[in-house]
Amino acid sequence: MVSEFQENYEYFQTILTDYQKILESVRSGNPKAMEKHLERGKIPARQRIRMILDPDTPFMELSPLAAYNLYDNAAPYAGIVTGIGFLGAGALIRTTDKIFGFTTAASIWLFAILGLIIGLGQYRIGLNLYVIIWMVVLCDNILAKKGIGSYQQKIVVSTNKIIDEGEIIKVLKENGVKKYKLMNLEINKKKGGISSTFLIDGSKEKIKKIHKALLTVEWFESCHIG
Repeated sequence: MVSEFQENYEYFQTILTDYQKILESVRSGNPKAMEKHLERGKIPARQRIRMILDPDTPFMELSPLAAYNLYDNAAPYAGIVTGIGFLGAGALIRTTDKIFGFTTAASIWLFAILGLIIGLGQYRIGLNLYVIIWMVVLCDNILAKKGIGSYQQKIVVSTNKIIDEGEIIKVLKENGVKKYKLMNLEINKKKGGISSTFLIDGSKEKIKKIHKALLTVEWFESCHIG
């Protein structure tokens, strides 16, 4: 009985060792690809995840062996790192044009303060704060539905011929856009057109007018707002 247990244990340890070696090779990735990634100033996916997680907390990766032994192993972990981690105090995540997590982080701290006030026995102050919070949320929703206030949107404009991006900027300015930022510009020589991505500030009504204005110009092909 003992010998059978020992055999099973040793067999399991062999499988576990092999699995850990495969896992390590997959996580390390292609050395040349990783070198190019770092030369471009980009941070590896797992390192970025570790940066936003709370310090000294575990991260359970869910699919590290996805696409293993497929496509000549050209797509380790299927190009996506997924898992479960802990963000105790909320995290703000910035992409090229947006920042995510304001609501989550603010909610965590706000309800922590509310709980502290109630814990100190200041029920009246806690109740007033709770009412104010809901008033702010409701007012924000009403203003958003009526299109009141300034919004930031990403707009992608494609043309049917190669033009100067200044022509697109001219249309934006004519429709009340004062703040804008050119995020990306692609020129397609074969098809004879450009695709430009702008980050613009303005009211919802002004942003809606941009699409209608673009339909009137001869070089316009397509537009995506959002």
